[in-house]
Amino acid sequence: MLSLSPDVNYIGEPFNIGTKRYWSPLQYWFEYVAADDDPERQKIFLAYLRRFTHFTVKGAISDIAHIRSEGEAKEIIKRYISFFAHKRQLFKDPIAIMSVDWLTAHFDLDVVLCIRHPAAFVASLKVKNWNFDFAWFGQQKKLINGVLKPFKEQIEAMSVNKHDIVDQAILLWNMIYYRVWLYQEAHPDWLLIRHEDISRNPSEEFRKLFDKLNLAFSPKIEKKILETTTHTTHEDALVRNSAENTMSWKKRLTAEEINKVRENTKEIGSHYYSEKEW
Repeated sequence: MLSLSPDVNYIGEPFNIGTKRYWSPLQYWFEYVAADDDPERQKIFLAYLRRFTHFTVKGAISDIAHIRSEGEAKEIIKRYISFFAHKRQLFKDPIAIMSVDWLTAHFDLDVVLCIRHPAAFVASLKVKNWNFDFAWFGQQKKLINGVLKPFKEQIEAMSVNKHDIVDQAILLWNMIYYRVWLYQEAHPDWLLIRHEDISRNPSEEFRKLFDKLNLAFSPKIEKKILETTTHTTHEDALVRNSAENTMSWKKRLTAEEINKVRENTKEIGSHYYSEKEW
């Protein structure tokens, strides 16, 4: 929605290891890059990310040499046009959550952190049957011995034994939003929005968000936002009734599962959601 602004170019999930970009140095899901990493590693990651935001002749030659399909050629052309057509780049990437402070140290970023209700998060993974291999965390020793140390034993246990998808999602939610909690304490100027708030009142909440990010909010943008957040049926999977969607977890999870999520996310979840929101 933010990239509806003509000034903004959307860059989707540069930390997504599943995209298999040929110049990617990524080794893990939720890769952790930190200020005290080896300078050469940081240099490699900076070069990787700048390929999304800056045009260089060397990069263009490399891209052309690696074209394997018409789709790749179109993606490259689109990326190059964006370098010159937009004033601001938008990194949309939940998978980069462990490395946001490093990103802000190297890019001039306005950070928006989006919170999602733990039951909604768990229900989403359950309905899609998205299992997660916690070895991706366990193999990142600096991460689990540092930022995620409170979860180290749980991560290691999840890495070696198969667990129920609800248990997996609970741990994943706790780790992600524990990291968000730390960010909030260290960076009170970063913007924080709740998925449920912006879903229930998209026009007003997006208007406020555009204003805070110094982006013009036009009638055309508002119309598009309402079109994609108030429909009940549509062929496009990204068009939905956002207000109804905020409570879909009540149908997707059993009463037992809801209680389990509630109890096991309470310590962190209580910072963002009241008892009435269960």
